[in-house]
Amino acid sequence: MSLSSSLIQYKELNFLLCPSPTDTTLSAFIKTLKEHDVTTLIRCCEQSYSDEPLKKAGITLLDYDYPDGDVPPERLIESLITLLGQKNVSVNPKEAICIHCKSGLGRGPLLAAIALIERGLSAKETVDMLRGKIRGCINSKQLAYLYSYKARRKRSIQITRLSGYRLFASFPFRNFSSCLP
Repeated sequence: MSLSSSLIQYKELNFLLCPSPTDTTLSAFIKTLKEHDVTTLIRCCEQSYSDEPLKKAGITLLDYDYPDGDVPPERLIESLITLLGQKNVSVNPKEAICIHCKSGLGRGPLLAAIALIERGLSAKETVDMLRGKIRGCINSKQLAYLYSYKARRKRSIQITRLSGYRLFASFPFRNFSSCLP
């Protein structure tokens, strides 16, 4: 494939980041998506290829277009967080989400960075990880945004009564049974 792609992995997240394909490179692009078990593709730029071959390949296409060099609007961030919450990694832990923008340097890596921060990485760790794989990604405006970004994912406490008064809480909390009488 003439388009370069970078696989970003952290905990249960796998992102394939790349520049936008064209109709000419679409079949090779789909082959790359299949090699990385991509079932969801996020397009962060204007359309430059036909959607039909992706649909036929069983890949869900989500349009998250926003201006080049800018930061995503709130509705796209909320949609991304919702998508991440719906991914069932126990079914296929190798499954990746592909995110692409026109050049593969700004909007796509920025959305992946937001997802990584939502999963617990700091902005610095996120930028270091991404720039280690994609030289020159994320412009100064986007970088300032990432350093001010605060994770929004709601951390719920799910309490289960197992036996007697022993209570356990699930992620991100630990066993609280020692706090009980």
